[in-house]
Amino acid sequence: MLKKTTATILAAAVLAGTFVTGVAAQEQDGIGVLDFTINSPYASVNWDTYGQYKADFHAHSNESDGSPQPAETVEEHYKKGFDILALTDHNVMNTTWNRKDDPTGKGRTYLTDVRLQEITYGTDRDGRGMVAVQNSDEQSVSDHLNTFFTPFNNGAGATLESNIAKTQELGGICHINHPGRYYGGSNTIGTNGEDAANNPANIKKYVDLFMKYEACVGMEIINKLDGDSYSDRILWDNILKETMPEGRFVWGFSNDDTHSNEATGHSFNMMLMPANNPVEVRKAMENGAFYASAHVAKREGYTITDHSIINDYQPPVITNIAVDQNEDTITIEGDLYNTIEWIADGEVIATGNTIDLNDYEGKVHSYVRAQLKGDEGISFTQPFGIIAVNAGSAEINADKELAVVENGDTVTCTVSMKGLTGLNSFDIAVSYDGEVFEVSEVKSLLENTVISADKSTEGTARLIIGTSADVSGDVDVLQVVMKLKEGAATGNTNLSIQSINTATTNEDGTFEGPVAIMDGVDTVEVISYRAAADINKDGSVTLADLSIALSKYQTADAACDIDCSGIVDAADFIILTGFIA
Repeated sequence: MLKKTTATILAAAVLAGTFVTGVAAQEQDGIGVLDFTINSPYASVNWDTYGQYKADFHAHSNESDGSPQPAETVEEHYKKGFDILALTDHNVMNTTWNRKDDPTGKGRTYLTDVRLQEITYGTDRDGRGMVAVQNSDEQSVSDHLNTFFTPFNNGAGATLESNIAKTQELGGICHINHPGRYYGGSNTIGTNGEDAANNPANIKKYVDLFMKYEACVGMEIINKLDGDSYSDRILWDNILKETMPEGRFVWGFSNDDTHSNEATGHSFNMMLMPANNPVEVRKAMENGAFYASAHVAKREGYTITDHSIINDYQPPVITNIAVDQNEDTITIEGDLYNTIEWIADGEVIATGNTIDLNDYEGKVHSYVRAQLKGDEGISFTQPFGIIAVNAGSAEINADKELAVVENGDTVTCTVSMKGLTGLNSFDIAVSYDGEVFEVSEVKSLLENTVISADKSTEGTARLIIGTSADVSGDVDVLQVVMKLKEGAATGNTNLSIQSINTATTNEDGTFEGPVAIMDGVDTVEVISYRAAADINKDGSVTLADLSIALSKYQTADAACDIDCSGIVDAADFIILTGFIA
């Protein structure tokens, strides 16, 4: 059985470009060779003491296109056991549920002051009050966006991006509503919706927004009875595949998008918090400390939309999530479910209460999420961030610290690896400045190399290596010989390991993954003797420059130490006089 080293240290090595040596290896329990760090959105949740609070972050009244009065929308949610509500009428900024102004001029009915107090403190619901998410609004001039804790309303010409940017500027948060309505994911004919959710241009649109604006905490993966959102779980996975390698979590929300009383209570979020108040609600929304539940999720097999049938349905409840970093496992406990499916990169890769990531190497890359399926609905966890590394580490070393333009010097750099455990396939990329160097040779240094495929492009020396025997221990793996280009710019230039991916096959299967980078950068100083010889910087090398240099003979004067040897000596005078016309 192959070994792995401590997850947290190796993961930190990948992220920080450093490596701590002397870590004791430990036997792994699952098959495979990778070691994982699991970043759980539920890490701060105390499942014994935290409450689970039912939330709808998307609800309408007749201030916009809903049928109930605002007061009736609030009352219906309260009656159906909601603990948190964001009233999000189109282009109407919700302030308080007892507001006295008339935001739309329609003369709508809000709660009385007395009734607001009763609902806020739950005086007629055993002390379980309902929290209002204030300054909420469905910004609807363009693609719909729900904004929270953000006092603004979009105007003419607003776009989805400008509304997100405004939210961030004002210190609020937001989530994207039913994106399938806009990119074509709601289309249920054949594979049209799926194809739209897999369209790279559609994926890029949302990835770019999430990567640019941290205030946009997520997107609806279930909206109403899963009409517009029919393909949005596919889109979600495609977005996560792009954002999670960068450490950017995108949370999935399930909302009723209430427009009538009977359409309330089918899609909701269970917020995991120490107390129910606006501060904790916002923290949970930002940190992903919640799971999303729904009565209807058509692609997952929940297709009944008759309110009279599904009104009393109870989706699965999650009662505990435990992450074991040493064993690389995630375990979920709950009620009202029949099976738990584990999803990575949009594919179901495992079922059961526990997933051991070592059993699914090659299938788990940057995240995994779970969905609990019961008789009366489905519940979705948020994604768990995954960082994987192979046991071992790598470093790069150049054979010289100084290269001279006039000499056309070559620099040979070697990539070495330590602590390898039976690997036979390597994909190594070294980056360099293409305006300074050109690559003369890239070759494998491994014994028993049977294939070395050069995949280099300008700025990157890359070689795929395969060996006929497994490689273990400490070895030199790759050599790159680079020649200075004529007229190369002077100064420091870096040679760095861009990436190292490895693979191995044993009796348990085939496993692949990156290797931690111990010392991934080496620096070479590029100098020009001609430029250095012009000591007085008048544009030419003359006797005046020689005179200055002679006056500094046997000193450490840097301006006159042309060859950077540390002392001004005859070697410097020889170089200098060579450039005197």
